[in-house]
Order: sequence, then structure tokens, then C-alpha cells
Amino acid sequence: MGKRPFLEMAAGFICGISIAVYGKPWTLWLLFSGILLWPAIVTGHDRGMPESDRYSVRKRRWCMAVCSAAALFLGWHHCGGVQAEQNQYLPYLEDGEEILLNGKLTGKEQKNEQYLYNLSSCQIRQDSKISEWQRISASIIIYCESDTCSIGQTLVLHGKIKLFNRARNEGNFDQAAYYKARGTAFAVSDVDEVSAYGKANLIAEKMYQWKYHLAGLYEQALGVREGGVLSTMLLGEKNLLDAEVKQLYRTAGISHILAISGLHIAVIGMTLYRLLRKGSFGFWGSGIFAAVFMILYGMMTGMGYSSFRAVSMFCILLLGQAVGRSYDSLNAMGFTALLILWKQPFALYDAGFQLSFIAVLGVVWAGKIVQSAYQRHAVLQKIGTGFVLQLVILPVTAWYFYEIPVYAMLLNLLVLPTSGIVLASGIFALPVGIFVIEIAKRVVFPGKCVLFFYEKLCEVVGWIPHSTWIAGSPKLWQCVAYYVMLA
Repeated sequence: MGKRPFLEMAAGFICGISIAVYGKPWTLWLLFSGILLWPAIVTGHDRGMPESDRYSVRKRRWCMAVCSAAALFLGWHHCGGVQAEQNQYLPYLEDGEEILLNGKLTGKEQKNEQYLYNLSSCQIRQDSKISEWQRISASIIIYCESDTCSIGQTLVLHGKIKLFNRARNEGNFDQAAYYKARGTAFAVSDVDEVSAYGKANLIAEKMYQWKYHLAGLYEQALGVREGGVLSTMLLGEKNLLDAEVKQLYRTAGISHILAISGLHIAVIGMTLYRLLRKGSFGFWGSGIFAAVFMILYGMMTGMGYSSFRAVSMFCILLLGQAVGRSYDSLNAMGFTALLILWKQPFALYDAGFQLSFIAVLGVVWAGKIVQSAYQRHAVLQKIGTGFVLQLVILPVTAWYFYEIPVYAMLLNLLVLPTSGIVLASGIFALPVGIFVIEIAKRVVFPGKCVLFFYEKLCEVVGWIPHSTWIAGSPKLWQCVAYYVMLA
């Protein structure tokens, strides 16, 4: 205890949220006491150390025990407060009820020929029940027929409440849980009387416009089918993704390459940073420019949990290099988890959040194991890391999707090493495509060939008998037992 303070505090904060949602108050105090007593329990391991080293180690343990216990209590208190605030208004909302609403437009996207506005810092007024404006802690989605407002403006509108649906059967999509994990309380449809005032966020609005402009370039260069895949991979624009291709990727177990993740940040961010370093910009100049660029890129792609984690960890890496400190990926991951969970505690129960962070744990853990086993074989290291990573995320896949792609581990041995070709060709095609689309078609052609290969590979796997195992959702104790045996 004490080597990775942010990781340990994040673990305490996560336990606090879990107790607030599912546990009993006595479990909080039991775990709280256990954390504080842990340094006293492990004092026997300090025998044989010099007295000065023993004192510093014990001091560090006690300090981290206090911080972790405080994080546990803070996570429980913070999550309980968010739940109590939501319970003040959510039980009184009715589907189809007319409502007056004002809030700040923080994001928008195009979906199914509609515009989805995301409003935060909202206030509502139900004429029949509440005469005064009531503050809403969560965000609200607005379904609009046209895009007439800019990000950053405050909107005042009238519409009808649209509550999110619960899953009726096991394995169905739970819309309510999905949006709760993203901090969204409900949606508003049949909107009329929209008025906007206030200053627009020019940077965020420009990133939104560029996103769809670049997606259009991919569609021209690759066609609708492959262009939709590349737009999803590099721009986070899922609306253009063909439903058949999405199902093929998901069934084969390679849909993770469609998410904005650490791979994108490594390819884009680190390439830019190293080029700037070669240009004699220095650690600080190169780091600041690369960090700002990647933050803007994250804004353009929607800054989901996976991309926020990757961008934040990338910025911490650059900061460490600038100040001359070593980078610890697990400590950086813990700090990023605290940032996300403080803003939205229920993100802990989002599939994307869990898969993103568990994948990082798997890569670090598998990397150490495989590197020690195959020190002189770089190819075997990559294969082994990918194989162990698939084993690590397997229970989470079964938990949320009720099925396991049986051949995903073998398939990813072909997909992961070649995904960089798709990303690189897509990235280099953008600056060319802005000026001459015909040259962009040639630049992106290698990526188009790889995407065609992926699609045919998924089709072949789909023909193999028993390619998908309908396992159902495992029990919690089964997941724990699996990870213990895997460790």
C-alpha cells in the first residue's frame, strides 16, 4: 500500500459508490475499519529492514490508509447525495407530460435525421404540479428537427417528457441504465417555442462542424460502408455506421476497434509529440501543443469515457516527461477514474467505462507477465498480451452482452496488428482530402483494403459452427472466482 496513491484512492472511492448503491451502512464501517487497520496487520513484512526505512514505509502505509478510507467515505457520501437529489424530481415525472425547460447546450449530435441536444445546468417547471423552477442535477436530451442553436448557448423551450425504457427481458438493451450511467435523467420530444440566448462556445461549435465535415470526406473517399466504419473509428460518429457491419464486428468480437481509445491516442498524440520534439520544441512546448490538440480531438469525438480516459492519461504522460518524472499507467488510470466518477458516480456501471479501465489493467498486467516470459521475442509479446487481454475482459463481455465470441481471441491476433494501418491511412487522408479528394482516395486505399479484409474475416467466422456462445449473464461470485483463478 502506498506505491500508487491515486489507484488506491480510486479503489476506495469505487467501493464507496458500490456500497451507496447496493450495500448496507454496516458494510461501509466494516470496510472503513479494515482499511485503517491494514497497515498494522502487515507490519510483520518490515522485519529485516533498517530502522529508518521501516519508519518511512510504515508512515507511507498509514498515510495511504487514511486517504483510501477517506476516499471510501467520500464516494459513499457523494453517490448518496446524487441519488437523493435525483429522487426529488424523477419519481414525479410522467411520460408524455408537457414541461418548460431551460438549460445550457453542452453538446449535440445527428442521429436518425434528428438533432440530439445535450443540456446541462437545467431547470424545469411543470405547470400542473410545480409553480417554480426546479433545478435538475443531471443532463437532459432534447430531440430537435433542425439545428438552429450553438453549443454554449442557454436554451428555453417547451416540449413533452420522454422517459427512458427499462429492459423487459434479460439481455435486452436497458435504455434507462445506459443513460443513467451517462448522467442523463430523461429526454424531451415534440419541442416547440425554442429560444436561445447567451454567448456560444466557438471552439466546441467549430469542433462539431469539423467532425461532420471530415466524416463527409471519408464517405466521399471510401463510400458509405467503409466511410462509416472509418468515421466511427476516428471521429466517433456512429450514426454513419452500417447496421450490418456493426453487427458483424460485434458478433466476431472486434467491435472494440470502433471505439475511440488508447490506440488512437497513441497513434495520433504520440506521433505528433515525437515530431514536435524532433523539431526542437522542447518538452514543455511539444507537450502543451500535443495535449491541446488531443483535448480538441477528444471534444470533436464526443469525449466519451474511453476517450476521456485515454486523453487524460496521455496528458499525464506528457506532464511527467516535462517535469522529469517517471510515468505509471496504473496511477494515472486511478486519477482519471476519480475525475470521471466524481462528475458522474453512476459511470461505474457503464459497460464502456468498465471495459476501458479493465482493458488498461489487463494490458499492464499482461504486459509484465508476457515480457518476462518472452524477453527476446517482440512478436510473441504482442500476441501474448492480446491473448491475455481477451481473457481479462471476457467476464465483462458476458455480463453485459450475454454472449461470448468464441474465436475473438484468435481473430484479434489478426486485427490488432493491422488496425494501425487503418488509423494511419485515415489520418493522413484528412489533410489531403480537404484540398484534393482524388489524392485522398489513394492515400486511404490501404485502410480500405484492411477494412474489407475485416468484414470478410467476420463473415468467415460467422459461418464456423458455435462461433458465438450464448452464455447468459454470469453471477458476481462467478466473475470473482474467474479472476482469482486467472490471477
